[in-house]
Amino acid sequence: MIVIDETIRGIWFAPVSDTSDYMAALRTADGDHILTYRFRYSHSPDPWDDKDEKHWYELKITDHSEREIIDKVRKSIVSMVALSMTFHRLKEQPVIHELLRGSLSVQEFADQFKDLPFVHTKHEHLH
Repeated sequence: MIVIDETIRGIWFAPVSDTSDYMAALRTADGDHILTYRFRYSHSPDPWDDKDEKHWYELKITDHSEREIIDKVRKSIVSMVALSMTFHRLKEQPVIHELLRGSLSVQEFADQFKDLPFVHTKHEHLH
């Protein structure tokens, strides 16, 4: 799971086929960098019905700077999208989304994240 808290450094998202996508988040913890990422395979148009298949992974990176990791994540997503264009014969170039925290507060980052076009939010009213 991707958590937006004080450790978050960036989030990336890209469709990799008409029915699958990739999302990754970089965070820092105890001086290490943690890259959490997942592939999602859509089985339903309803994002809330839990029918989608998700595969989660996590890497602990200790020997690269944050800047180096961000550059490597960018390059890997561009390569993944290029492969998906070839193998899945996508008609349009998928949009790769990147949100880096930089000097944003956690709340500012979360607000910008929820406004991205791929993010589904659910507002529940308490009675």
